[in-house]
Amino acid sequence: MTKRRELKGVANSLLHSFISRNNDISGYWGIGKLYLLAKENNSDHVLIDLLKRRMNPNSNDFGDLFDRYQSYFSKFVEQKDSFGWVTTPTKIEAVQIFLSFNSTSDDKLEYWARRHMGENFKCEVKIKTDLGKVYSSQIYGRCRLHDPRKERRRAIKIEDSSADSHGATVN
Repeated sequence: MTKRRELKGVANSLLHSFISRNNDISGYWGIGKLYLLAKENNSDHVLIDLLKRRMNPNSNDFGDLFDRYQSYFSKFVEQKDSFGWVTTPTKIEAVQIFLSFNSTSDDKLEYWARRHMGENFKCEVKIKTDLGKVYSSQIYGRCRLHDPRKERRRAIKIEDSSADSHGATVN
């Protein structure tokens, strides 16, 4: 495990990975799907607890998200270890991702931005250690509600079990 002070960098890496357009859920941008989940539950917030594998609002549609980001968290911590920064073991009590949607403004520029670029959101990653210290990173952005009629889905490669490792069909 890493030095405790290195956990700020781990939180930052996890955050930037999470808000990336590469964070997809069923081929769509994860933030938009989570925004839709919040709206469907009359909320402006989503809390994801990676270690406990719980989220609020609750949904069973995000199991891949938990698997992927638990793996990323482990990978980011291991990367810190590979640089020789390990001196003391650290116990992690919580790894949470918090999304907050919809800040309001009457500004005309804000109206234009919402219409063309989506609503404001804030994403924060918090890592709590056994000593009660919290390391966090946050960022603001814009997103739209997930709507498959307006979005393009990521292409998904389907593996053909009848092909060998070079793509040739095995008879």
